[in-house]
This record gives sequence, structure tokens and C-alpha cells, in this order.
Amino acid sequence: MTTAQRQLQDEILRNLAEESTKGRFPESRDFYNEHLRLPAKGDTIPETAYWQALGGLVGYGLVAFKFDSPAPVSLVLTEAGRAAATDTDFTPDYPERYEDEVTSRAPGISDAVRGYVKEALRCFDARCYLAATVMLGLASEAALLDAARALVGWLGDARSGRLAAARSGKGIPFSQTFDEFWTRVQSVKEGVDPTLTDDIDGYRAIGATLKGYRNDAGHPTGIPVARETSFILFGMVPRYLGRVDGLRAFFTAPPAAQGGSQERSVLLA
Repeated sequence: MTTAQRQLQDEILRNLAEESTKGRFPESRDFYNEHLRLPAKGDTIPETAYWQALGGLVGYGLVAFKFDSPAPVSLVLTEAGRAAATDTDFTPDYPERYEDEVTSRAPGISDAVRGYVKEALRCFDARCYLAATVMLGLASEAALLDAARALVGWLGDARSGRLAAARSGKGIPFSQTFDEFWTRVQSVKEGVDPTLTDDIDGYRAIGATLKGYRNDAGHPTGIPVARETSFILFGMVPRYLGRVDGLRAFFTAPPAAQGGSQERSVLLA
């Protein structure tokens, strides 16, 4: 989807959320050509693009058709649509916007991590919140394993302790890798880009939350996951992936590009 199409979808949602236009059916693209701020001055919205944007919103479950009076047919926002229209941040109710946020924050994540995020969004859309929670947990775990392998390469096996098993592919509990990774990052933070080590405890806590919910949802605990809880977990994931992927990128970059090669030499001496 192009930037212009996303802008058009956002504008349709905002328009339908306004009290003055609630229930009105936008009969043509002309209304939006007058009100939408398009990328290039003088651009107009092709009729096909207008209906594609509208069709996408219906397909996402954000907008529905209402067939009753006073209009023969009107557009109304669903519950998810109201959330997407009023939420200026990313939201799982709007999958493409959410994926854009993940890509923006964590551009280097693997295809596997990206696949888990996509599957989580599909589960959320189907109201399968337990399944969505498991997929979010898998996305966060896969990203951390990638970062752990990068950290082992940065430290060397001899200085990686139990974390070295993550690089070798030996079967060890993820909880052990998780704890060891954050402990090692804390121990070498003086040689790491400070923007990546700020609030380490906070990001560790986010990861622990995602891991805990994933374990509860993935085992026969009988503990349900409400939509509100799932929504909150989705809000954590892009930020968490961004930090973990940033650490992975730092640990895999050439020493000269890390800006902390001197500190690293001291740490690893």
C-alpha cells in the first residue's frame, strides 16, 4: 500500500469518527480530494484508489456498511475502527500501520520474527487472543536469540559463559538464555552505545512480561487473555523489538563502526 493510500484510509477513519459526519456515506472521492492533504500539490485521488482504500478498511474490520434509514446505505466505524481512528499511535487494529511501526523501529529483524508478528496480527483480527499472545512471545524470543548469538560473537565464546550455548544451537531453556543475555548486556554496557543501554531493566521487564504471557497462553493453564490485555502486549512489542534489534546490530557491526572499540578492548582484556 502506498503512502497516499494510507493517508486516505486515515482520513476516512477520522472523518467517520467526527460527530458531524457520523453515518454519512461518502458518495465519491471528491470529498476527499477537497479535504485530504495529498503528497503533491494538485494531486487527485483516482476513483479506483478511493474504493481500494475503503475496501481495505472494510477488510480490516474497521468500517462496516449499515443498511437502514435515514440513508439507504451508510458507513459506520466498528469498535476496532473507533480505536484506530482515535489512536494516533500504532495499533493492531490497523495491521499495515502496525507493521510499518515494527519495520521503522526494528528494520533488521529476521523474516522469522516478522512472520510471527504478521501471524499475531491475523490472530488478533480473528479475536484469537491466546494465539496472538503466543505469536508475540515467539517474535520477542526469536529476536532475542538473534541478539544473543550476536553478543556471543562480540564477546567470544570464552567470555560468554552459558550464553555461548545459544550460538551453538544446543537445547537450553529460553529463560536461561533470556536471563544470561540481559545480565551480559548489563555487564558490558560501558562499551555499548549508550542509547541502547538506557533503561536496560525496563526493557528486560518488558521481555519478561511478554515471555510470561506467552508461557501462560502456550500451556494448558486455562488462563484466558482479554482483548484489552492483548492490545497492551501489542503496544509493547515494537519498542521491545527495536531495542533488541538495535543491540543485535551493534554487536554485529565492525568495531570501527561501533564508536566504542576502545571501551570494548578494555572490557574484553
